[in-house]
Amino acid sequence: MDAEPILKADIGTIYDGSISLRQFCVNFGVTVQGVVPAETSPDADRNTDFSGNTTYLEAYLDRITLETSRTILKTCMQAFPNAILVRPVLDKNFKLREFVEVTADVTDDGVWLIDGATCTGDIRTSPTQYVLPTEGQLQVRLQCDLWKWPRPKYSSRGCELASQDLRRKLIVAGLQGMPKNDEVAFSNFRIATQFPTSDTSARAQLTNLRGALKNVLPETGLKQVRLDTNQVVATFIRPLDQVLRQWCKSGSDRWLEVTRESRDGPWLGVCPE
Repeated sequence: MDAEPILKADIGTIYDGSISLRQFCVNFGVTVQGVVPAETSPDADRNTDFSGNTTYLEAYLDRITLETSRTILKTCMQAFPNAILVRPVLDKNFKLREFVEVTADVTDDGVWLIDGATCTGDIRTSPTQYVLPTEGQLQVRLQCDLWKWPRPKYSSRGCELASQDLRRKLIVAGLQGMPKNDEVAFSNFRIATQFPTSDTSARAQLTNLRGALKNVLPETGLKQVRLDTNQVVATFIRPLDQVLRQWCKSGSDRWLEVTRESRDGPWLGVCPE
């Protein structure tokens, strides 16, 4: 904190974190007392590799229901049939104690799919980073809050205000406070991994997984409707959880979202065409 900075620059994506001293030296062609220092901690192995030798994949699948999250998890396991699925067990300080093998019926919020390992003993670990990159392994982080908390977590004052203004009951997906027969929960499904850019096999497997996930979340036509006049003001195509599509179609005034673009603007609802 008391040091005088010699360079301040944005390198990498927003919220990417810090660069290690070794990476700074390698990328800017400088040394410390004539040498390029080694990484000081195994945790540093999780720092972003800015050289281009490592490819990073991080995807957030939006509005995923509990039912579909299970399908996605099984699809990922089918894409890597020789992989093991493990979950972290933490100690009282929230640091990694061990990994245990699990099935697709996990109830934690996050697991790791490790391709290239036959048992948990093959996984290099760190108390804070959990899994460390290992040659010959593809390590895929899979996370969905609904595995642990399968109920809707949030309520929306906006939905309540819209119902009052329009004098009709609006049902919105993913919210607390909806009638029990109309309630449905969703969350993001996160997929994250990294692999050597030269590893064409890993790239091919992940490309195949992408194709399989497109079948689980097919592109679906959506419409934005002005709720006071029922006028369609926009249409667009997005990948959509088909459980949510069926949910919208199975009842009246069910919407994926209800918003308005300004304080005095009309209320707008989005639903499948």
